[in-house]
Amino acid sequence: MITSEQKARMRAVINIFENDSQSPKTDYSSIYIYPDGPGERRQLTLGFGITEYGQMQTLVRMYINDGGSRAESFQKFVGKIGKTPLVDDKEFRALLKDSAKNDPIFQAAEDKIFVDKYFAPAQKFFTDAGFTQPLSLMVVLDSYIHSGSIPGFLRSRFSATLPSAGGNEKEWIAQYINARHAWLANHSRAILRRTIYRTQFFKNQIAKQNWEFNTPMNANGVEVPS
Repeated sequence: MITSEQKARMRAVINIFENDSQSPKTDYSSIYIYPDGPGERRQLTLGFGITEYGQMQTLVRMYINDGGSRAESFQKFVGKIGKTPLVDDKEFRALLKDSAKNDPIFQAAEDKIFVDKYFAPAQKFFTDAGFTQPLSLMVVLDSYIHSGSIPGFLRSRFSATLPSAGGNEKEWIAQYINARHAWLANHSRAILRRTIYRTQFFKNQIAKQNWEFNTPMNANGVEVPS
């Protein structure tokens, strides 16, 4: 059973990983620009990791459908998101930042994206795979946030079997993290090589046998709140 406190810690760790501020608090309105879009093109990233070529159009459509106060202003942009680059569009960036900072409806839409597009699929994989440990769910969730899934090509690089197929949960998680760490550390894209702080965090928790995901924990130099 994963407690609400453990889930809150998971969200805090994702916030630390995803935001330049490294704050454990949910950052709804900060905008970052990284060359991590398709073909290494520059793209906008909002808050905890909603990207221009990822879930941003879904977020804006949700906000419009929910009757956000700036819904009308977004209408001319919504069809362009993910198709026409908006990374340098000052009007869109200002609208995005202002809405995320000041409109609770927009913030609620961001929270729904986190749950529906990341946490729920991660929890389904976790459950279907036969996992039970909170640290295992955090590992799976981080992969869904960072890579969109548990990539099959990484699963082919180690021999452990999922618990649902008779394997050992802790062995599978440890081998998966080792494979993911090696992949990131040796990636051709420098921006991904710089993200090994994520897998190093998990390696540290595994070494401490912190399968219950209890504090104290340090994520990328930041203390995770209890």
